[in-house]
Amino acid sequence: MRHNQEKTNQTYFHVTRSADLDAILKNGLRPATGDRSAQCHENTDRVYLFGSRADMETAVMNWLGDQFPESERLTCIELKIPPEIQARLRKSAIEITCDITIPPECIVRTEEI
Repeated sequence: MRHNQEKTNQTYFHVTRSADLDAILKNGLRPATGDRSAQCHENTDRVYLFGSRADMETAVMNWLGDQFPESERLTCIELKIPPEIQARLRKSAIEITCDITIPPECIVRTEEI
């Protein structure tokens, strides 16, 4: 199912290890199959997003936060995604995925959580 596409930039959120932030700020968010995806038997490279800060916080306080060691520092990345990238977004029950790189210019701010 396609995520609703708007004519304006829309806000989305991504959670990453703080240690990965410098590379993301330089190269953007690149689709990948990481450790958490492999544990869920997912084999398609994707970027995972949340459609609201509340959804992101709920995930971090529950299932997503459980995927990281307690000592791991995490960062929330707020993004403004333009319509041409929104067209590539797919919504599932929990999160939104993208199969192309989201360039660093879409990053609005970052916050350690």
